[in-house]
Amino acid sequence: LNYGEVVYPSTSDSFSDSYINYDFSVQHRFTDDLMIYANYASANQGPIYDAEFIEGSQSGKPLEPLPAEEVESFEAGVKTTLLDNRMTVNLNVFSMDFTNYQAITNVTDPTNPTSQPILKTYAAGAVISRGVELTTTAYLTNNFRLDVAGIYNVAEIEDWPNAPCYGAQTAAAGCIIGQIPPGEFAIRSYQANIKGNRL
Repeated sequence: LNYGEVVYPSTSDSFSDSYINYDFSVQHRFTDDLMIYANYASANQGPIYDAEFIEGSQSGKPLEPLPAEEVESFEAGVKTTLLDNRMTVNLNVFSMDFTNYQAITNVTDPTNPTSQPILKTYAAGAVISRGVELTTTAYLTNNFRLDVAGIYNVAEIEDWPNAPCYGAQTAAAGCIIGQIPPGEFAIRSYQANIKGNRL
């Protein structure tokens, strides 16, 4: 168990957060050459501040942290050695569910399209990552080792309302310019929701 309590300074007050991170693992070795395992983990990395909070500094609005990113992950796999330990094969499947996934992207001032884009951090909502991974190592001779690795990964946005528009995105392509209630104070460009898109 990993318990943490952190305090973040603000322009008007302070902010604190408490969280517990944990993981559980089990494994079973059938033989000296074959082992299976499974792991479940839950983590909260705590709220963070957006270092490019330009609008806030211009309007005098207090600096507020973004919601904490949380993830629940599950992994299971098999590890084996072959050919008198000259070859190892690791195969695993994994699944991760993120809440308030923190995404960094370039944003241009919608009132001045020729301005220099800035990096902004967003709590993107719900994101999933699922996949299968294979890694193998084989010593073909005493002086030659061959490594082969591959991964199949599906990473998708399940929910991200008011995501920033991409560069040169038009209104016909779904880019909206305006204020986003509640609590928004600056005009910016955004999309209604980009759920279903690749991460």
